[in-house]
Amino acid sequence: MPAQKQRKHDPNVPLRAAIYARVSIDRSQNRASVSEQVEACQKVVARNGYNLVGIYSDNDQSASPYSKDGERIDWNNVVKLIRAGEIDVLVIFEYSRATRDDAVWSILLQFCRLQNVLICAGGKVQDPVDPTDALTLGVAGLMAAYEAHLISERVKRAHAARAVLGSPGSGKPPFGYKRVYNGVGELVRQEIDRDERVTIGTDGKEYRWTPAGIMEMLFAEILRGTSRYRLAQKLNAMGIPNPRTFFAKEKNPERILKYTSNWNPAAISTMVKNNSYLGHRYHLQVLTATDAWPALISEADYKSITSIFGKKVFPGKTERPALSKHLLSRYAVCGACQLSVQITSGPAYRCRTGHCYIRSDEADRFVVAWTLDRLSDKSFREALSRHSSDDARIVELKNKRLVHQQAVDDANAAYLDPNNQVPHAILNKKLEIENPILAQIDREINSLTVPDELLELLAGEPVTVWRNMDLQAQRRALKCLASVTMIPIGRGGKAPIEARIAVDYSERIKAKVGII
Repeated sequence: MPAQKQRKHDPNVPLRAAIYARVSIDRSQNRASVSEQVEACQKVVARNGYNLVGIYSDNDQSASPYSKDGERIDWNNVVKLIRAGEIDVLVIFEYSRATRDDAVWSILLQFCRLQNVLICAGGKVQDPVDPTDALTLGVAGLMAAYEAHLISERVKRAHAARAVLGSPGSGKPPFGYKRVYNGVGELVRQEIDRDERVTIGTDGKEYRWTPAGIMEMLFAEILRGTSRYRLAQKLNAMGIPNPRTFFAKEKNPERILKYTSNWNPAAISTMVKNNSYLGHRYHLQVLTATDAWPALISEADYKSITSIFGKKVFPGKTERPALSKHLLSRYAVCGACQLSVQITSGPAYRCRTGHCYIRSDEADRFVVAWTLDRLSDKSFREALSRHSSDDARIVELKNKRLVHQQAVDDANAAYLDPNNQVPHAILNKKLEIENPILAQIDREINSLTVPDELLELLAGEPVTVWRNMDLQAQRRALKCLASVTMIPIGRGGKAPIEARIAVDYSERIKAKVGII
């Protein structure tokens, strides 16, 4: 660590001072604005005879560790001045204007000690080098951070209360909507944004559009079969900013952005799967209100789109539809390397390392014949049917699951209860413990439960039922019933299909029926 500079100051030379002002979004107009803070700090500078080096401000920028506002550009500039030793005093309206993050405050004090920079807050000048002043400054930083924690808890409770009433969440609305506030900054409603905007495209032409119109176009084009890549190209060619850039410019048109304003296919798929466009309000995975605001897409169209891209599963995960187009791909394994086989030209099944190569039609016919032969065996069908539904372990696991599911439901309900006194941090910890337990129980139940497709084969005539199943249902039944291994025979080798594929009962079926 560099040595601290000794304070050397000519009393006849005025100290160099920089003013920093900041305010978060304040629609209620109850806080001191940036201009009011700057005016108060300028009076302090004049009263103390400082030489003003510059005025720096970040408007509508939070300094909380919980904030997602992004980088505070002018704050970073002030820190650079301090580190370079180009100022002697940092003048702020109050401590929390600098930061509400105790880690950031601690670093700031360290820089000020190294460069002998004074801190003047509310007109009171303090020296971080002085032990008493350092203690006061340290406590002030902790108090500002403590206020941020309290604000965060209040905000979470307010969000839960608003969710029950169907009010939109905080932050930016979905692209295509806008928020309407009353005279004191309170949210009144969320409505469709049909205000016209104008952009200049890459071809130099002028394009007129509305955010809601863009979303309706995306929904319609995707349902028509247009690729996301082409849609992204079209929007970029029209000069339409992506949602991140759009909302940043709506908030501050003069702001210089460091990120691209281009659209991309991934962003489009995420947007069209957002169930907020149905007019529904979710809070922490729980549906709290329907028809909370006007919808931009119908239920039927939304289901069609989610069937294309996969169903959205909270929080932020996507359950993809099965992608396999062949019976054994990514299911059967190679006997040499134990890697799952994939489909390749031919078409044929082949492992990644090239040990095995079998034409897909030959392999599928052999495995299907083996499956139907076993399912046609009367004694096997009776044994499997007898053990498919009365498994005591499954009943035990389901009862255990009810207990843990109730704990998760109680925690989610507490989030939504405005009168709840349990801190959200404790509720988060409870969910972090309970959700993995639920997932483990579900995995064990699935490993013991015979899927509906296999039960359907057992209940009817196997050949007829199998032919009427779609490919994904056939794969689910087969995965439960059997394990398939493809046996390498060497380059150029020839052997009958029986010698190249080994099919055996799965471990799940062996455990149920007692096969050794």
